[in-house]
Amino acid sequence: MAKKTKAETARTGNIAPVVNRTEMAIHLGVTIQWIGKLAEEGVLIRADGRGKFQFSESVQSFIRHKTASIERQSQSTSADALRDQRAHEISIKIARQERDLIPLDDAMAVTEKLVGIFLESISGLPARMTRVPRERQRFEAICDEERLRLSDRFGELAKTVRTGIDSSETLSEDNA
Repeated sequence: MAKKTKAETARTGNIAPVVNRTEMAIHLGVTIQWIGKLAEEGVLIRADGRGKFQFSESVQSFIRHKTASIERQSQSTSADALRDQRAHEISIKIARQERDLIPLDDAMAVTEKLVGIFLESISGLPARMTRVPRERQRFEAICDEERLRLSDRFGELAKTVRTGIDSSETLSEDNA
């Protein structure tokens, strides 16, 4: 039977209290260069000799270091998300103050009033144009037809504003 190397012995459970850089790198799953960096940062606990480390203490310290690093990362991610949300809220507030942004209900109410006034004006045109009953009926028919067409189109546009989906785009996609 072949003799086991120190690294193989360490992996099977016979762990020495002090290990070298190579063995520590194998156990932690990092490169030897990374072991040097961790040692410089004080994460790994050095033993008496150069390149030697207290195994158990170093592994525990490495785990604490990784856990703290993950916590810092998640905290900064949460802080970034919170900062982004706050910036978004501020930009909305500024847009409202500068009247670049108005609530949808307000916009729809004003639009409905404008459309109502316009359609009412169209309804009154035949009476203003002639007093001859036959001609007035013909003008009323034309105005009624136009009022219905405009009403349908205004309704489509209002739906587009509410939903953000243009009905004319939907129709062209369906026909394609």
